[in-house]
Amino acid sequence: MHLTGCREEAFDLCQEVFIASYRNLPQLKDPEKFRHWLFRIAHNKANAHTRAARPQQADLQELDPAAAPPVLRVGDQGRWEHGELRILVEQALAELPVEQREAIELKFYQGFKLAEIAEIQGCPLSTAKTRLYSAFEHLKKFIET
Repeated sequence: MHLTGCREEAFDLCQEVFIASYRNLPQLKDPEKFRHWLFRIAHNKANAHTRAARPQQADLQELDPAAAPPVLRVGDQGRWEHGELRILVEQALAELPVEQREAIELKFYQGFKLAEIAEIQGCPLSTAKTRLYSAFEHLKKFIET
């Protein structure tokens, strides 16, 4: 859901992932790596979905700035309500490139280590670290504004 931004699309992708994993289960050589293997399938399905949906998405410059959701700011006492913080984080995550958003999802929502994230995303460890660092920088700037 964090990758697609749409509940229905996430459910559809989830169903596709489980069907693909069931069909390809005989190819799993190490049962200890089932979780990584399953997330790799999910990663590939999400990437394919993103590539297919890209032409349908509107260019950010075409969007009406008045229609954009308002940016949330820290209140008088400097405290966030739980719901407001969640909305702010979701807005910030939505602005990230897919690879960075997925790295954040895998690290903080799924609890994977950097080496596991690199394996799931099919990239070198240094690239996974860069994606997380860049995502943190973007989130930090977004929250500070």
